[in-house]
Amino acid sequence: MKCDNYLSVIIDSLRIFYQNDYQLLDSITNEMTITFRIAKYISEILENDEYKIDCEYHGMIKNNMPVRKQYKSGTGSIRRIRPDIIFHKRSTQDYEGENVFLIEVKKGSANGDIKKVQNAMKSLAYKKGYCITNIGKNYVTLIEFYKNDKYKKRRYKIVKQESNISLEELNNGKIKNGIY
Repeated sequence: MKCDNYLSVIIDSLRIFYQNDYQLLDSITNEMTITFRIAKYISEILENDEYKIDCEYHGMIKNNMPVRKQYKSGTGSIRRIRPDIIFHKRSTQDYEGENVFLIEVKKGSANGDIKKVQNAMKSLAYKKGYCITNIGKNYVTLIEFYKNDKYKKRRYKIVKQESNISLEELNNGKIKNGIY
């Protein structure tokens, strides 16, 4: 699947989440529960023998040794990362080209996850990054990150028609430059 199609897979997975798991959107549901369900729907579309969807995955191989994933922050310090959802090849020696995308999920606003995604894309060679934020019963926000700190923020209204649910984009997000 081409990189351009990952966004449509994520949007479709969100639609399926809202269709099947709407009751999880009460205020006491843990964010990890929501993340797992979204990852499940993405995996049903994308996973194959070579590439996998994982949640909270922080391992990789470097110099033939297992190590934890790390990235260089904007200040230059090294930080460990455990992305909420990733699409990748597991246990590969050279992660260049093996880390396809990562997703950070937040019930509320993204705050620190924005920079985490941008820095992980640079340090760990993810082709794309996403934040799914402000997950609510009526709206959800999806931020798509590109190389060189470009991003596009989209807001969707959850539309219920009889027994079907769709996501209607409210704004035609523009690609912007710079840190979010």
